[in-house]
Amino acid sequence: MALAAAAEAVLVLALATLLPVVVPPPKLPQVNGWLVTSDALVQLSAPALGAAVVATGGVAAVVGLDAFSFLIGMGCVALVNVPPWIGAPSGRRHSPRQQPPMWSTVQQLWQGRRSRGLLSTSMALSFVLACTEVVFPAWVLMALGAGWLMPALLLNGLAYGCGTVIWFRLGDRRLLVPALLGWQGLMLLGAALPGITQLPLLWSWGVVTFTAAVPIVLAAVQGRWQRLIAPMDQPRCFAARFGGEWLARLLGLLSAGLLVDGVFRPALAEGQAEAFALAAVGALLLAVVPWLR
Repeated sequence: MALAAAAEAVLVLALATLLPVVVPPPKLPQVNGWLVTSDALVQLSAPALGAAVVATGGVAAVVGLDAFSFLIGMGCVALVNVPPWIGAPSGRRHSPRQQPPMWSTVQQLWQGRRSRGLLSTSMALSFVLACTEVVFPAWVLMALGAGWLMPALLLNGLAYGCGTVIWFRLGDRRLLVPALLGWQGLMLLGAALPGITQLPLLWSWGVVTFTAAVPIVLAAVQGRWQRLIAPMDQPRCFAARFGGEWLARLLGLLSAGLLVDGVFRPALAEGQAEAFALAAVGALLLAVVPWLR
């Protein structure tokens, strides 16, 4: 599993740095949108598909399907028209011994005003989304009951798809990401409003608008990273960026339960603790909006 995780990290980094090279700039926003959508589609469909495959063909069928998916991926990579200068010697590139350490790259990103804002936004967004993945289903179960969980998850999936369509039609705008991040923070703060779960239309509107903004923000942030960092520097800088995002996501997954059980639940009733945890991460999201330029 450790080897698979390491390979996944290398794959994500290589894909993110190769996209601006093989995709024409006018089509890059659409490709970023498809990339974000495909990741979400896998996360939404994998549990149900995995359960169906296990029920019909057993674990061996799951392993075989997984291996076949890698073969398909290898074939797709072989079809990519990579420019000949990729991998060629360049005076700007560093040898393994000259490669700056990771911490120096992080410091370099933090010293730049725009890169600092993007890094803060990326890490905060990863932390918040990880927390909501854990806390939101628990909030629905505690506040609304088990009968609401499946409709809420389906509503999330539908809203995510709508957000992707909006991204394809709208594209990035100068104030788009700050405005959507602020709106998402307000929607999470609204979870703590008394009686919000007793207003299904208003509650559903908050869930839909928050989730629809996720693919738009993720695709826009990815595009801004690609425009900010020169292609030659993207492998090094994106390694530091993804390292920060994955660390923030890990902290979000680990702290979500602690935030609910250790901070809010001792003082609040069931359902309210989860709502106030969502409001807390919403306040964090609002705090990083001024960092983004």
